Amino acid sequence: MAVPLLAIDGLTISFGPPERPVRAVSDLQLDSVGLLTLVVGLEDRFRVALKEEDAAAVRKIADARIPMTSTLAVFIPHFSPDNTPLFRDRLPYPWNTVSSAGQGPVNARLLWEAGVSYGYGTDTSWPPKESLRDELRALSVTFSPKDIVTILTRNAARSVLKADQLGTLEPGKLADIVIVDGDPLADIDDVLKVVTTIKGGVVVSEPAAARRAGAR
Repeated sequence: MAVPLLAIDGLTISFGPPERPVRAVSDLQLDSVGLLTLVVGLEDRFRVALKEEDAAAVRKIADARIPMTSTLAVFIPHFSPDNTPLFRDRLPYPWNTVSSAGQGPVNARLLWEAGVSYGYGTDTSWPPKESLRDELRALSVTFSPKDIVTILTRNAARSVLKADQLGTLEPGKLADIVIVDGDPLADIDDVLKVVTTIKGGVVVSEPAAARRAGAR
């Protein structure tokens, strides 16, 4: 049984182990802020539990229009090149918390179905591409490729309060674009196959073969 860290009308974010309580926050008004960010540094495992039967808790978050970020990869093992399962801190994966690997995506889907803007985020110590790969694994449990593309783009921009600049291809927004070799709407892993990166309308990265072809 983990120690409750944050409880809001049925929403409980719990950290363990129980013999090491961290702190408690009470009477947090969700509708008083535009973005709720919780950052806690722990050496031990943690678990997030959302009461599935408490629709009012989910509804309160949705009505408050608080964008949420995923960070689901913290619950699943990251596999090293020698196939060792590791936790986000690069220590051995704590298998006594593995149930959270399934509960996290379920919680995420409940929030999504309630209308919460759910965007991509990570909270690991791995390189960006590896963190993205792990997050895609976790998100794929309860989200379709089309859903995940929305999570990675439009909703991620909302989560960082930059929806007016990023997240979709529209006139007046920043020309930050990645071109991939594939169709992420059919296979979400294709987002890992980036061939060209454009930032502010300027190509900043492309394959050597394409650069050679353009020089001819």
